Order: sequence, then structure tokens, then C-alpha cells
Amino acid sequence: MVYSQYFTREKEPKVPAVLLLGVLLAIIVFLTKIFGNSALPSKAAKNTVRRIEIANIAPNQVTIFWQTLSKERGWLVFGDSETELHKIVLDDRDVENKKNAYLNHLSTIKSLTPAKKYYFKLISENKLIAERGDKAFSFQTPDFAKNTPHTSPAYGKVLGINQLPLTNATVIISYRDAYAVVGMTTESGEWLLPLGTLFHKIKGSELHPAGRDMVDIEIYSEDDLKSTIKSDVMSLSPLPQSVIIGKDYTFSHEAQVLAVNDSRLAADTPRIDILFPKDGGVIPGSSPLLKGTALPNHQVVITIAATTLYTYRTTANADGIWQVQMNDHLPDGEQAVTMETTDELGKEVTRVRHFTIAKSGEQVLGTATPEASPTLSLPVQSATPTAVISRTTTPPVTGANIFPLVETSAALILVGMGIIIAF
Repeated sequence: MVYSQYFTREKEPKVPAVLLLGVLLAIIVFLTKIFGNSALPSKAAKNTVRRIEIANIAPNQVTIFWQTLSKERGWLVFGDSETELHKIVLDDRDVENKKNAYLNHLSTIKSLTPAKKYYFKLISENKLIAERGDKAFSFQTPDFAKNTPHTSPAYGKVLGINQLPLTNATVIISYRDAYAVVGMTTESGEWLLPLGTLFHKIKGSELHPAGRDMVDIEIYSEDDLKSTIKSDVMSLSPLPQSVIIGKDYTFSHEAQVLAVNDSRLAADTPRIDILFPKDGGVIPGSSPLLKGTALPNHQVVITIAATTLYTYRTTANADGIWQVQMNDHLPDGEQAVTMETTDELGKEVTRVRHFTIAKSGEQVLGTATPEASPTLSLPVQSATPTAVISRTTTPPVTGANIFPLVETSAALILVGMGIIIAF
């Protein structure tokens, strides 16, 4: 045996390290292009949802409302790029580890930037809901409002067909071409929604409903019942009576005036009385509207003895209607309002009503629009009830986007394999 063979044998050729690293880098870039654009599942079967509504739009937040054909768990994903919808928002009633099934879904997206466009898609159980052509829904936040008039919030109470308070009913207020205002009833069946500043869906201009402007109210229960209400703004604070789900109503200031007009007055309706607050009622706000009847053009003195004594003087109009909108804030708990006026003989008449101011954490369901100034041009892609439903076997999990971690891990594995092969 010639020992020189052990020293003169040519070494097996190896792949240059620079070339190997270049190939690995190309693989990483390729995988990033494939998986980095979106964490959403691919398009699959088509279907429809009943309704999708962009609501409660404000410079820093928006609420997305949608209805499914049956009770399903749902949430949404959104972002400021149509191809990067990595942020997850649960239903407002859910927590991360417990998602419930609903017919009516609300998800509020917060901490947004004013005057900026955003994109979102909905996820209901194992289905991805998008616009036609699998495009994301979109909206643009307005700039801060220039004018924020003092408009009383709309509020009322909803009862079930069993006359008990209806919890988790969805209330939607629509006004002309503005984005809707949406909220839910509390355990007491009461709801409260702000109407200060609304924004036009196309123009982005401010809208301020007031007076005899008519609005449409829709109330949906989780039992698939619906009530429709037509009301002027003057009759919204509060609605004149509780709403029983499944029944429709029309409320207007003129109708209420006729109800107390001398020539049309019901036999059992007092000429002098406190109409609101109702005796024993619960008020979902600290500055209630006080309203009642007296003799036409007669003076009325209203007193509320809380931690401070509040006294108001007003005069009934020609139809015998008087009202006082409090600017002061009453404390939580039981209150009493006293009305003093005179009858036809000049004799003093007193009426007393007891009511309760709900705790501050229980009555406000909406978020008022902040002050400042709006843009006059907001190109908005409005939602459409017809949507593309894509099915995925693994729904997204609420929390941070984990794709960058997966991508980095894959890159490290590939680099490690390259080092092993090279050496």
C-alpha cells in the first residue's frame, strides 16, 4: 500500500458558504412572500350574512355590527393595510378565553388614528366574511368634530314578550345618510346612545339631529325578534314608553301634545301631572328630562331635594305642556321631584314623583364623539350585506400576531441546517 495515497487524495468539493447562505436567504424571502401578506385563511365557499353595519364612527374608534343567520361565535381582524389584517378584536361581550354564540354581533375597534383608512374582515365560527371578490371591508375615521352641540342622549327601555327587562338586545339608531349609532340594553332592559355629532357616510360632513328631525330605531333580540320605531328627536330623551320586543311604534312631539290637548284629552289623564320621570322609574343618566302637564300658560315650579336643592321655574305652553332639561348632575340613587302650580281657581296644586338615578357605570353604552374638527371628504367603501364566506379549519386565536415569531423560527432552522450541511 502506498501511504502517499492518503495525502494526495483530492478533497470532495463543497458548496461555497456564500452561495449556500444566498440560497437560504432566497428561501426565507420566498416563504415571507407566501405567508407574510396575511394571516387569514384562503377563499373558499360563498354565503351571505343578514347585515353588516359600520357604526359609532369617531376619530379614534368605530363599532362593527353584523347579524348571522344562526347563533355563532364571532370576532374580527383589522389593520391599516388590506393585506395585513393581523389585529384581532373580540365581540364586546366576550373575553379571550370565553367566546359566546350570538345572532347580533358587535366589536368595537379602539385606539384608531383620526382621518385614516382601515380594513377589516369578519370571522364567524370557521368562516371568513369579506366583501365581494374576497376584498376587505373598509372605513375611514373622521377628523375631530368642529361642532359638538349639547344634544340629550337617546334612551329608553325594552321589555321581552314576558314583560320582563330584555338584556343584550341590540339597538340601532339611523339618521338620514349618517353612520348609525348602535348599543345594547343592560340587565334592566335600558339603553342609552349619544346623538351629539354624526358623520355622513360619503361626504364625511357633520350631521346634528335635533328637534323634529325623524330617526329610525331598530331593536333586535337574541331570540330573533325585532321592533321598529319611528321617532322625532324631541321624543328620544327618553322614549315616551317602554318598548315590547316584536311590536312597532311611532313617537312624535306633536302626538304627545295632542294627547294632552284639552279637546282630545283622555278621560283618565290628569290636567296637572308629572309625566316624566315615571313614578318608580330608573333613569339611565344623571341629568334627566323633567316633563309634565299644567294649565296652559301657567307657571310651574320644579324642585329636587338631593345633596343640593335644585329649583327650576318654567311656564306651560299653550297646549299645557312644560318641560325642564336639567344641566345639573344628580347623584346615584333614589330621588324625588316635586311640581307646584295652580289650578283654575288659583289653588295651589302639588305633585310628587319618586325615581332612581342608575349607577354611572350602568347607563352609558355609547361613546360620545370628541371635540375638534372634521374632514369634509371621506372616501368610504360602505359595507354590503352580500359577503364572501371563506372556511378555515382553525379560527384565529385572540392575542398578538404570532407570524413574525414563526417566520423567525423557520429562518433560524434553515440557517442551522445550512451550517450543518456546509461543515
